[in-house]
Amino acid sequence: GLQLLDGVGRRDGDDAADAIIEPDGWGRLLPRPTTARYLGRYPGGSATMQFIGYTRDAATLGVVARDGRCFVKDLVAQGSEDTHTVALEVRHYPEEMGHTNACRWPYEVETVALQGDWFALAQHYRAWATQQAWCEGGRNRRRPDSPDWFRKLVWWHHDGTRDGAALTNTFAHLREAVPFPLASHWYNWHHIPFDNFYPDYFPANDYVPAARATLREWKIPVMPYINGHLWDTQSQSFTNENAVRWAMKKADGSLYIEHWSKHDHSTACPFTAAWQNKMVSVTDRLFREVGVDAVYLDQIGATQAQLCFDATHGHPRGGGDHYVAGYWKLLQAVRANARRINPNAALTTEDTAEPYIRYLDGTLMCNRATPDSIPFFPAVYHDHIAQFGLYIHEPEVKAGITFRSKEAMLFQFGAQLGWNGTSWSEAPAHQEKFRWLAQLAAYRQLGLDWLAYGDMLQPPRVTLADGAPIPLIAETWIQSKREIATEQAAVTASAWQAPDGRVALFVVNVSEQPQQVALAVPAPAVGKKISEWKPDGAQLEIAASQAGQLRLDLAPQSVRMLVAP
Repeated sequence: GLQLLDGVGRRDGDDAADAIIEPDGWGRLLPRPTTARYLGRYPGGSATMQFIGYTRDAATLGVVARDGRCFVKDLVAQGSEDTHTVALEVRHYPEEMGHTNACRWPYEVETVALQGDWFALAQHYRAWATQQAWCEGGRNRRRPDSPDWFRKLVWWHHDGTRDGAALTNTFAHLREAVPFPLASHWYNWHHIPFDNFYPDYFPANDYVPAARATLREWKIPVMPYINGHLWDTQSQSFTNENAVRWAMKKADGSLYIEHWSKHDHSTACPFTAAWQNKMVSVTDRLFREVGVDAVYLDQIGATQAQLCFDATHGHPRGGGDHYVAGYWKLLQAVRANARRINPNAALTTEDTAEPYIRYLDGTLMCNRATPDSIPFFPAVYHDHIAQFGLYIHEPEVKAGITFRSKEAMLFQFGAQLGWNGTSWSEAPAHQEKFRWLAQLAAYRQLGLDWLAYGDMLQPPRVTLADGAPIPLIAETWIQSKREIATEQAAVTASAWQAPDGRVALFVVNVSEQPQQVALAVPAPAVGKKISEWKPDGAQLEIAASQAGQLRLDLAPQSVRMLVAP
């Protein structure tokens, strides 16, 4: 099935900038829509929400699937250089594909025209999305089933060493370099090689109990890695439990196979009780035997939804809502069991597909930092789930500016900092990165009422003091082992509203030069006294112009926080 909005584009002679708004990760703006070739399978990391949009100047079109059951679908933008237009599509996959002559979808697809940019579409989508089942747990500040310690985290370190002394030595340095709430994402705690023999993780490595005890003494929460999606065909359990029965099947009956570390991994069908029980069993041992604080289930929010044609699993063949329904049941069971063992247990996954918000506390954004990312997902869901961490590679750390820009993106999008690129080193470039990270961390800690619990407001317009655009800085980002040349703004700004109505603005200068800027005051703060907050406790009143603008002198590599009551 297909629903299509065709012929979208600019009139002849119209030179206003336009872009596709796609739901990849946080959200992305793709310029030159006539060259667009976007296809995202929902739900998954490349299609985290159910919309596709087009924006030009101060007008935005959106195609929105209002599907509270999360049927598998594709979201598509297909440009045409010949007609200078783009088509926005929603492609549907029916139940009993290949075995029925009729089908229907229990949801509507809406086409909407809005005044404003991508943020207008985000607010329109939010009004519907936050009323769906995946948000029924409530907002972060009122979620009784989600531990507060998780939302108060400031930064992460991801480590895969199999040397307990090296692990604790790293954290000894990190907690001194950036002395704010820190958590450990623990890889290779298991005896099996990474990305081999899943889900046969146990026994844990010998050094684990002692390292765990040290991190507990330092009040550093521990979150080990497991995979929530793959059953390795070369694992002992795959053979002993005849797990081929529980693997997802293509229409021809063959298995979906992913190749990782020279092994063939089947993708387990989440609708099967066998896979649900397997995940409960593995996480049960982690919480009971290892005493972890959280568990990360890799790939659940990242991998695109697949179509399983094995009728013996008890679900319709092909499309439908059974993929998400299966993961809902799996995560609900894992979460309930974990919280019986540890009432403050937390769960996370890779990437941020919206259906799983209800049963998760956070999502790792590792692969989803692109130079054209926009905070669409935080604008919709920031007050419902935490987000954390990015891949930052050694060349990006050594470049300095790329590390600063990526961490600033996390900060301005309301996410917890760090994760990768945070290894300890005495090298000058690494010491510089820790100074930057410590500065951002201090302001995140100071701004938790907004950055952990608040609602995102329209990102305020920021220019140079004379009205000229903010200068761009040439950078090289690394994504999926590819180098991407990009230009990023030297200064960014974000605005947030706390639960009690107070508004905070955060302004970040990643450049090595001072910048004199003018910042538009958000509507809820216009006419109010504005004070600057600093991590040392100082609060200094500053004045806005009658036109609702603030003029700021920004030091190089600096952060400013402004608060209106």
